[in-house]
Amino acid sequence: MAAYYRAFSSLALYDDEGTMMMTVKRFFEGNALYDQVASVYGPLYYFYEWSAHTLARIPLSHDSVRLVSITFWVGAALMVFLLVYRATGSLLLGALMHILAFRAMRFIGDEPAHPQEACIFLLMAFGLACYTANRTWRMAWLGALAGAMLATKINLGIFAVLALAAGFAYAMRPGAIRTAAVFAASAGALVFPVLLIWGYREEWWAVRLCAVVVISLAAVILTISHIEWDIHIRIRDMVVAGLSCAAAIAAICSFPLAHGSTIQGMVEWLIVKPRTIFGHVWFLPAPVDPVAPLWAVSGLIFAWYVATKRLSSSVIEKAKLVFGTAVILLCTASLYSDLINFATPFIWLVAVRPEKSAPGSQDSFARAVLALAGVIQVLYVYPVAGSQIQFAAIFLIALAGVCLWDGIPLRVSSAIPVAALAVMGACYLGLAWRVHAYYETLEPLGLPGAERLHLEPEMAAAVRAIAGQVNASACTMLVTEPSLFSFNFWTHVPAPDGLPGAWVIFLSDAEEERIVQQVARDPHACVIRRQDIVDQWTRHGDVSSQPLVRYIRENFRTVYETYGYCFMVRKPGVSALQLNTSF
Repeated sequence: MAAYYRAFSSLALYDDEGTMMMTVKRFFEGNALYDQVASVYGPLYYFYEWSAHTLARIPLSHDSVRLVSITFWVGAALMVFLLVYRATGSLLLGALMHILAFRAMRFIGDEPAHPQEACIFLLMAFGLACYTANRTWRMAWLGALAGAMLATKINLGIFAVLALAAGFAYAMRPGAIRTAAVFAASAGALVFPVLLIWGYREEWWAVRLCAVVVISLAAVILTISHIEWDIHIRIRDMVVAGLSCAAAIAAICSFPLAHGSTIQGMVEWLIVKPRTIFGHVWFLPAPVDPVAPLWAVSGLIFAWYVATKRLSSSVIEKAKLVFGTAVILLCTASLYSDLINFATPFIWLVAVRPEKSAPGSQDSFARAVLALAGVIQVLYVYPVAGSQIQFAAIFLIALAGVCLWDGIPLRVSSAIPVAALAVMGACYLGLAWRVHAYYETLEPLGLPGAERLHLEPEMAAAVRAIAGQVNASACTMLVTEPSLFSFNFWTHVPAPDGLPGAWVIFLSDAEEERIVQQVARDPHACVIRRQDIVDQWTRHGDVSSQPLVRYIRENFRTVYETYGYCFMVRKPGVSALQLNTSF
């Protein structure tokens, strides 16, 4: 209930939802992904959107994609519960971390139809797979899930592969091969954040983020280098994981290839373009506190004392209890950026097995991979630290639940307090009631394909008014600046072919000129512009000289304006042919 009403009570002004829907629509119309449909997201996203709409036999709409997002939201929260419950055996802790993670996942409702919904599900499933009882199946699941992440958002997949590789290296039997593998894995893990963020080495926020992750990784590596392994990884285990990863990638990539895509197009858009666009053209600074690197150093020093057996188990248990409690308090206050700053340096605590662990539980490998993945996935906030901050916090919430169980005395953790579970039940009901009550205070948008969507009355009226202006003006082509493709869906007026999301930063001058030629040939083209979103994408840069931006400014005039939206039609007295020639 909470996911449903939350997902249908918000509309992001920057309209990533409409952008993703437009790429899906173009694919559904028979265009080849990556060769004819520009997208930096992997084929798994398009596969599950295609599957959902094909099985349900319903057209693509704002309502339909939000129902898919709700499914992932509920499923990812369930993965958090299962992970904590599998690691601790505590229903209470599982339920507590579930509701904290569910609240943090509200970015799925704010940004529906985005591949992040699948990414967080896969990441939490990856954590749960660490506890698969059968050894062969565990390796197969870990490899397959890492491959699925690579085929959705390549950066997250790389993080999972790095964590898995380092865990494999340290869990090998002692010997020359292990020594070499440990050196290579440790060096690779520690150098990777530096290489990733090197392009922004002059930005202090990036330097601080890099320092926090590298120092926190060093603390994890120090910890797992001194633990006693209950199992040892064999070459066969690595082969199973590697083959499963490759098989998952091959199976997922076969979907777009069967629909006309080429390997060259996939490589260009999934590997080359993300590196050249994000982090170079557009970014949002991660809110890393100036004292966070120093805090990370304190975490590393504490890890050294623990690794060298200089602290008693009771001190470690108290530290885990404090860590878990602090995470809960930060999540309760929705201070997710503080969680990234001050919880990351102590994630290594998860890798320290409590004395109450059962012999042969295969717990040490799971904890090592969880700790490694927990730190590395914090890099997800680079280079865009928007909802990605909450995304990165989800895994930390689950790990905090494991630490909390370690720190609670055995006589308490083995029981299930009925009163506490009743309170948790009341929290669930209260959350559902609150979001339902809020949904009822909003006004139905009432536009095609968005019948379930409710918005603030002022915003709903403005969106309807702009859509009404498009329909009343008999537009046959609708250009939105920078990219507000939801209006194309609501008005059923097509956008220019090949116009991507946030085109003000992604298109070259030559590509914009091709769009201009399309618009210039249509005498009934019109424009919707929202300057604050242009400023957001361009970081208040001057884009007036760009061909498409200049063409809109010189040949269209504003006839209606509301709530920041400007509706524009052609200036009188100039035909489409003349416009094309003059340009």
